[in-house]
Amino acid sequence: MKIILSNRHNYSSIVLIVMCVSISLVSAIEYPWESGTWRGDTRTYMKDQVIFQYTENANMDTIEDLIDDLNLTEIDDFGQARVGRFRKSTKDNLMTVLTTLNSSNHVGFAEPNFIDLEVMSTHPNDPYYAGTTPATFGHQWGLHNPTTSAPYFTMDSDIDAPEAWDYETGSSDVKIAVLDDGIPVDLSNGDLIHPDLDDDSRISYGECYAEDPWGLETYTILDNSGHGTHVAGIIGAETNNSTGIAGVAWGCKLLAIKVYQNSAFNSWAFLQGVQAAIDSSANIISCSIASEFYNENFETAVHHADTSGIVQVYATGNDGDDLMYYPALFAETNGHPDDNETQVGYSSVISVGSSDSNDDVSDFSSYVPNEDYVRVCAPGGDILVSGYYTRNIWSTWWEYELGENGSLYAFDAGTSMATPLVAGVAGLILSRFPSLTASEVRILLEQSADDIESAGFDDKSGYGRINAHTALAPPAAPQTLRLTGTGGQHPQLTWDANDEPDLTSYQIYRKEGTGNWVNIRTVNKTTTTWEDNGVTIGDKFDPWVYYKITAEDYTEQESPYSNSVSTRLGSTSKEIAGADQENNNIPTRYDLSEVYPNPFNPSTTIMYELPEISNVSIVIYDMLGRTMWSSSESAKPAGYYSLKWDGQTNSGNQVTSGIYIISFSTPAYREVQKAVLIR
Repeated sequence: MKIILSNRHNYSSIVLIVMCVSISLVSAIEYPWESGTWRGDTRTYMKDQVIFQYTENANMDTIEDLIDDLNLTEIDDFGQARVGRFRKSTKDNLMTVLTTLNSSNHVGFAEPNFIDLEVMSTHPNDPYYAGTTPATFGHQWGLHNPTTSAPYFTMDSDIDAPEAWDYETGSSDVKIAVLDDGIPVDLSNGDLIHPDLDDDSRISYGECYAEDPWGLETYTILDNSGHGTHVAGIIGAETNNSTGIAGVAWGCKLLAIKVYQNSAFNSWAFLQGVQAAIDSSANIISCSIASEFYNENFETAVHHADTSGIVQVYATGNDGDDLMYYPALFAETNGHPDDNETQVGYSSVISVGSSDSNDDVSDFSSYVPNEDYVRVCAPGGDILVSGYYTRNIWSTWWEYELGENGSLYAFDAGTSMATPLVAGVAGLILSRFPSLTASEVRILLEQSADDIESAGFDDKSGYGRINAHTALAPPAAPQTLRLTGTGGQHPQLTWDANDEPDLTSYQIYRKEGTGNWVNIRTVNKTTTTWEDNGVTIGDKFDPWVYYKITAEDYTEQESPYSNSVSTRLGSTSKEIAGADQENNNIPTRYDLSEVYPNPFNPSTTIMYELPEISNVSIVIYDMLGRTMWSSSESAKPAGYYSLKWDGQTNSGNQVTSGIYIISFSTPAYREVQKAVLIR
């Protein structure tokens, strides 16, 4: 819904200004942008444009008066984010206008319309190359890399797409908005015209928000560089059509929204593109454009998409450790990157780095040393080079002068190519698990990634290179379940650990004699040995007792059963207090299991064990030592317990994103853990 403040503003002044610019260009070049200092940084912005947001409780008469007093002419009215774009009078100083607006209590922010010149890939200078036969699956090593011979290079440096497609190829209920430089369209009739991107039942395009800063040309949705076409093909090129390439999420819907042209874009176009994605009910935004600098208009767009529940996938940049870009930086900073490092950013934002054909981080992939701004990486190529370089990423392309060797497919490299791979896998995830929130999609992508550097989180690759198969598939059955123990002892189970990175727990099942299988225990993913203290092993004349286990992952998918093991059932304990009395099972020690998920949103599970009747206290503190939530119980029976913390205080107020300390204590034992809440 658009909010139009008034019709009394003089729209004719827009025409006059454009005419003046056009006339001045004849005699001398006068650029419509300029550079100046904004918040300590040298920035480039449109000379005469102002972007500002009014506050939620603003008096609209006061806003109208400000617009009139400052001689502002409306270019774009205020949208749902309460942000509008205006043109100042030629006689007024831009910084003076912005200062006046920012001094008003009715204005949330006011800033210039910044122009940034960074796009996350290198475009070939000689793009007219395409195989005489259609591109085969073998060109797309980022999807499937089965051998070490060219063009595959390092085996399994891919995202395991074919294995993932056994579970999901994408649902038409999931829409991915591609904010880029357009898509191939016949402007005479509006038809999509790339043979791998022309299914109008699944692929559509929206408005063009890119603008010629000179004001001389009206841009269209037509892709004029190939970049937008390349990105769209990676996500969702038509597949199984005997033409071209395979897309990652080839059953999902695609929406192309144009926000830049000629390798330049402005902050207003980004906001409008995000708003268009929200208005179209998109589930995912994929965007490979970026700015070196923070601005409030960027954050307004990201915040608006975050509150709308959209998964936001952004490229980190192609400058190695020299520089990382917004909006990818919003994955971990709620504002400027030099803010308090314990403050966590937008949980819907996934910042994407690039991996290469050797399953290492690409040399060009941007990151911040010793920081955690990069969340995951995906295949994006080896070298930022023009030409037919098979270690880069093969996808749809569009070069003009069709009929004169126009190229339909090409190699390209950059985090621009890695980002749509992640967006495509996010589409597969939401297709298979439609109830997941945006933050849960991010956590699943992180937890299911293959670690390609040193063990654990790394500043260059984050949690690792994404693995679509691991994200979608249930865990494999646990292997080699064994039972040890002799008469009079408790049976002890041991098994080989599963290697899925998104594993959360193992489920233990028991059957006595000819009875039914009963799930008697959930143990942490790090546990591979468990003793059933509720059972004593008998002799050869006693009935049998059987055990088997399964593995469970982040999406609560359970694996097939392991092999079963058995022993003679001598006796079961009937003198067990508390929650495990029915299952004849008590712990042998105090323990606080690893909370999961962690990071979490909106809730995390706290599991603990009591070997005897105990007084129990659980307190959750923030990093300043303030109590956020607490619970205490007297004479709690022995057993296994779990509770969920939903990120609220005892009085029901939501706590902010950040790091929290969970303290578990009894008179005989105390243990603490850290948990990270991402909102």
